[in-house]
Amino acid sequence: MSEIEDKKDLQGLGGWLVLVGLGLVLTPIRLIYSLVTDHLPLFESNAWQNVTAVHPLLPSLLWGEIILNLGMVLVSLYLLYLFFATKKQFPKIYIGLVVFALVFILTDALIVQSILPNDQTDADTIKEIVRIAIMVAIWVPYMLRSKRVKATFIR
Repeated sequence: MSEIEDKKDLQGLGGWLVLVGLGLVLTPIRLIYSLVTDHLPLFESNAWQNVTAVHPLLPSLLWGEIILNLGMVLVSLYLLYLFFATKKQFPKIYIGLVVFALVFILTDALIVQSILPNDQTDADTIKEIVRIAIMVAIWVPYMLRSKRVKATFIR
C-alpha cells in the first residue's frame, strides 16, 4: 500500500478521534452544568453574604472560576467547530485547552487550600484533577504523534 493510500485510510473522524469528539460534545454541557449547579446557587438569598464572610478573597476566587469556566465553554465550542471542520489548528488548540484545564484546576485547588487552610480538598476536586491529568497523559501524545490526526486535520 502506498503512502497516499495509507493517508486516505486514516483521513476522517474515525478511530480514537470518535472518543475525542464525544468528549468535545460533552465538555460545554458539563461546564455549563457545573456553573449552574455549583456557582449559580451562591447568588441566591444570603449565600453570597455567607461566602464573603468566610474569607475576603473567596468572592474574587469564585468570580475568577466563573469567568474562566465561561471562557472554557467558548473555547470548547470553537474546538467543536474546528474538530468537525477538520481544521489544521484543532490539535494545537485542543492541547492548549486540556493543559490549561489541568493548570487551572490545580491552581484553583492550591488557592482554595491557601485561603482556607482548614478546608480539605473535596473528593470531587480530586476526581476532576485525576480525570484531567489522565486526559492530558493520553490525548496530548495522541494529538502530537497520531498519523490519523496528521491525516485528518489538514484544512
